[in-house]
Amino acid sequence: MVLHYTYENRPYIFETPWTDPEGTSIIFREIISRLEKTHGPAFSAHREQTLRLDLAVDRLYEQIYRFGNEYQAIPYDPKHRKRFLETYGEIHSLSKIEEAREEAAVLTELFGQVLDKLQEIVGLYLLDNSYQGKHRYRRKNFEEWVETTAERSISCEFESVLIQMTDLSRLLEQLTATQRERLVKHIFLNYTLQEIADQEGVGKKSISESITAALKKLRTLL
Repeated sequence: MVLHYTYENRPYIFETPWTDPEGTSIIFREIISRLEKTHGPAFSAHREQTLRLDLAVDRLYEQIYRFGNEYQAIPYDPKHRKRFLETYGEIHSLSKIEEAREEAAVLTELFGQVLDKLQEIVGLYLLDNSYQGKHRYRRKNFEEWVETTAERSISCEFESVLIQMTDLSRLLEQLTATQRERLVKHIFLNYTLQEIADQEGVGKKSISESITAALKKLRTLL
């Protein structure tokens, strides 16, 4: 992830990984390590805080993996939505810094950028699970109708077919992570192409081509 901040009236930018090779969250500790390396030990006092933050992110990852990779075996539980949001709320709470020093302002700025990305992940997860619950009954009735009708040629918009005949999460798994994120933002979260481009720091044309390629790939799977 690319992060940017201002310290002592100078802008800085750096890139940091989210996890180590074992998949453990290290992004908050990497932020402190980079700040210590660049500006000295002034930020060391917050190292314990970043450890607690990374542990909380790991707990969030565990819930995503469990209900993402095993959703076929584990029925969706509406109560999990509450637990999921509580875990994100814990990260948000742990990231707060009450100090007025410039170092605290830098950390608040950097932590905020990470939280924004986590919030997107939480939103996509809840959207996916909301989709499965909301459209499960409609999809079941539609499939029963297809089995009993002699007419197999159904003409309708691609988005309608997507809702009625498929499981969104299974389709999205066939896309790259970048395509999946951009497609969901544009179609289901109503972001404009320009808004997505601004968030990622790329051109609008790149976003448009990515989403078009994703839709083309999904059409081949229907």
